[in-house]
Formats: sequence, structure tokens, C-alpha cells
Amino acid sequence: MISANKEKSSEATEGGNVVRQERFWGHIQRSVTLASPIDQAGAKAVCENGVLVLTLPKLAGSQNKTVQIE
Repeated sequence: MISANKEKSSEATEGGNVVRQERFWGHIQRSVTLASPIDQAGAKAVCENGVLVLTLPKLAGSQNKTVQIE
């Protein structure tokens, strides 16, 4: 599960006076189901230039299933 808090505010002024002020906040949450078990000890998460990069190695001995497309 990946979760984050998001906050944003903006303000419009005219002649030194605040005409409009907006604020937004919220909680974002996503859940991802994986096809095979992962090695939790080797799992890593890094944020690079605003992109979340997940490294989730499979457990040793887990088998992939190949299906032939006809």
C-alpha cells in the first residue's frame, strides 16, 4: 500500500489586497496486488525527481507461469 498527504494553497492579489485564497488538503492511498511473493528484506523505495521507484525482488524458488497464446 502506498499512501501520501497532499497539500496545496494559492492566493490571488490585486493592488496589495488578497482577493482570493484557496487551500486544498487530502490523503491519497493506493493498493497494489503483486502476482508473486516478494523478498521483504530486499525491497527498496526511492523517490527520484518526483517519481516513486520500487524495487521488489521475488522470493527465491517462486515460479513463473507461462501461458502460450494461440
